[in-house]
Amino acid sequence: MLLFLSSLKLVLEIALLSLSVVMTHTFSEFVTLRLLFGMVLAALPATAIAFLSRTVDASRLGRSVGLYIDGNAMGGMSGRLLAQALSEWMDWREAFALQ
Repeated sequence: MLLFLSSLKLVLEIALLSLSVVMTHTFSEFVTLRLLFGMVLAALPATAIAFLSRTVDASRLGRSVGLYIDGNAMGGMSGRLLAQALSEWMDWREAFALQ
């Protein structure tokens, strides 16, 4: 339960940092918040894999971790491509918020 709560806290921190990046007014604020966002986001895969190791049967753990990593890579890339396509029609802040 403690691992689940720490994972939930991490996801909420990432969501708040992502929304606060959209509300920046200067480039230095943007870079600072993106730096913090990257540092917090770096902890997510380790936490997720630790959570998987406690909740998934050992015989299926390798496949589960592989699917998580694959989904993470696909989601990350598709989010960037979608934001790039949307930035043609909307402000960068709106496209970034949808990413």
